[in-house]
Amino acid sequence: MIKGYPTKEHMTDFFQTLARTILLWNTVETELFSVYLCLLNTKEGPNISAAYYSIHNVHVHLKMVDAAAQVTLRKSILLLKWNNIYKKIIKHVKQRNNLVHLNLHPNIGKDGLVTLELHQSYMNVNAKKTRYDINKIKEIYASFDSLGTDLKNLYLQLYKFNG
Repeated sequence: MIKGYPTKEHMTDFFQTLARTILLWNTVETELFSVYLCLLNTKEGPNISAAYYSIHNVHVHLKMVDAAAQVTLRKSILLLKWNNIYKKIIKHVKQRNNLVHLNLHPNIGKDGLVTLELHQSYMNVNAKKTRYDINKIKEIYASFDSLGTDLKNLYLQLYKFNG
């Protein structure tokens, strides 16, 4: 038996968790730019920033940062760290895109309680069965937070590397 609508507490928790997670991704992208600027090791920060932020595509940003890392760090152990972070970012970009592009749907649990979740439109016959409930979104938040910390630590190591 369906027990009505999601509770107010569930909806508040769901939307706050979703908003915090989406906003945390901005920190990841800011740290990515910091790494890029440090890799270039230049005093032309404002010019680099203007060019970098004129492109509104994280995949292009990643290619730019990766190209700089492959050249700048080719003889450094820091390249291995960057390569590992790069792989994580690729995975998390997809999660970030899902958070902002999936649709909101009710989910009726086995106990009849109604909760919220994100997944593809029912109309999309090509859609993968991606579903994000509040627990999955909390996991993604933790992984974005960890990724931001990894990027910040790499930036600090690059700063020392550049002397």
